[in-house]
Amino acid sequence: TRVSIRGRLGRIPFRATSEVVHWDPPRLGVFRSVKPARPMHMRATHELASDGDGTDYRWSIEIDGPWPLVVFTARLWHQAMEDQAAALAAYLERE
Repeated sequence: TRVSIRGRLGRIPFRATSEVVHWDPPRLGVFRSVKPARPMHMRATHELASDGDGTDYRWSIEIDGPWPLVVFTARLWHQAMEDQAAALAAYLERE
């Protein structure tokens, strides 16, 4: 199964296609990038586990490709995830 993805990393818009590598609901989903095919590849792992009355969610990304591009992309993802976590925390505090 393939999934089309459209988003932004900071100010940089992107489009991609991922393919399901492993699917084990409700615990695990693993996806790999198929488009763009170059210059790097990514593998995203989504893990869910019961945690008392809630759910523990972990998302990790492995990036493989030319080192300078991997470092640049990892920094963009890191900043985007920090921004998203801050926005979610602010939203939950309002509720």
